[in-house]
Amino acid sequence: MNDTKFQIVGWLTFSIGFLLSCIYSLPKEPNKFMFITGAILCLAGLAFFRLKDFFNTDFEKEISEEEIAKQQGGDVTKEGYVFNPDTSLEHIIYFIKNIKEDADNIQIQEAIEKIQFYQITPFVENRYKLSDKLGVEKFAMMFSFFATGERHINRAWSAIVDNYKGECFNSLNIALENFVDTKEYFEKK
Repeated sequence: MNDTKFQIVGWLTFSIGFLLSCIYSLPKEPNKFMFITGAILCLAGLAFFRLKDFFNTDFEKEISEEEIAKQQGGDVTKEGYVFNPDTSLEHIIYFIKNIKEDADNIQIQEAIEKIQFYQITPFVENRYKLSDKLGVEKFAMMFSFFATGERHINRAWSAIVDNYKGECFNSLNIALENFVDTKEYFEKK
């Protein structure tokens, strides 16, 4: 029997048992035999529902997001993304380099927003863990570069929204330099 059949049989048995228990416990003189039969069917239904776990031939252990993140050297953010400072900085640099000047403003704006949401925000959310890992002094120097890069990413977004493409790319270049400096400083740890 596959998992779904066990679950269906389990729910049906549980439901029938529950109904029997309820129906035969209502009269003034309840039928104890039928009530107990219903209760046993309820328990059997629960057992059937969980039986799939006993006959499961796949012995793969479910791995939580936190365990996956630790295996990858990172942490899980509030949104459930795996955060790894090394790869996050690489992604920020890669995505900034791949914003094309000949793209239209909406595409540039969306690219910047993706960098902000998927790369910069998780980095900022995990700053306390980074501070613990690097120590306050090293973290302060590294995060100074990062904050400057973030500020220029925000300026680039504002410029492109206001239709100043030249200013946008000036800010993106400054942000890129700061993120490269952040990555270099982070790799020194």
